[in-house]
This record gives sequence, C-alpha cells and structure tokens, in this order.
Amino acid sequence: MKKFRLWFHQLQSRERQLVIVAMVVFAIFLPYQLIWSPLLNRADRLQQQVNQQTEQLQWMRNALREIPPLQGGQGTKSSASLLSVVEQTARQGKLRSSIRKIQPEGEQGVRIWMDNAGFDDVLMWLEQMKKQAGIEVVEMAAERQTETGRVNLRLLLEAL
Repeated sequence: MKKFRLWFHQLQSRERQLVIVAMVVFAIFLPYQLIWSPLLNRADRLQQQVNQQTEQLQWMRNALREIPPLQGGQGTKSSASLLSVVEQTARQGKLRSSIRKIQPEGEQGVRIWMDNAGFDDVLMWLEQMKKQAGIEVVEMAAERQTETGRVNLRLLLEAL
C-alpha cells in the first residue's frame, strides 16, 4: 500500500484524477460484472424455462383431451358409447343371444339382464371388458338354472 501511495503522489494532478476516475469506474464495473450481470442472465434463463414449461404444460393438457377417443373405448364417457362397447364385446363372446335387455344407467353405467347364459363365458366376457375398455361390474345378481353352468344374471356395469 505504501508503494501505491508513493507512486500516486509522484503523479501529476491530471494523472491522479485519471487514476481516481479509473478506480471509480473499476469499482462500479467489477461488482456489476461479477454479481449483477450473472443474476440478470440467470433470471432471464429462468423466465425462458418457465415460458417453455408453460407451453409444454398447455400442449400436454390439450393432448390429454385427445387421449380417450384414441384409446378405442377405454375411458368411455357416455352411456351411449358404453352400450356399443357392451354390444360389440357380447357378440364377440357369443353372449348376445343371452342378453334380454340393456338399459343406460346414469352417465357412465349400463344395466344388463341376461337369461340362460354360460357362467364361464360371462366371467371371461366381463374380464375382457375390464381389460380392453375399463368397464367394471358394480352390481351382480345371479340365479342358477337347472342346466349346469347356466345362469340368469342382472348386471350393472360402469366405465372407469
């Protein structure tokens, strides 16, 4: 420090003023470059990330609305589409002839009356609907028939 003072006092008045101005500029510039500028840059990057993530979230929300129609019946929202799924899967499971009546029940339910249906066939049909279309049994009443393995059923099915 003594060397600096000695050197500083040896300078001419005009040179001293120039050194003082340079020191003041350096004292302002250094904290700005080391502290303030990195903080501003970081804030800008974070704001850009927030904007990108907000756009991505909006895109995901829009894509989520499109998923149920693409699932091919899964996530069925209306009883009309639930009725068609039940009809179609009953035909595939060869149970259509056993169905006496199908009736919508609320927004996501279907009530079914079946006569003289094969119990094993019904269980496989219900499992298939659960796996493929997300339809579950809410209520079930079975009445045994005289023929082995045959039942009369009353079912309430609902889409998940």
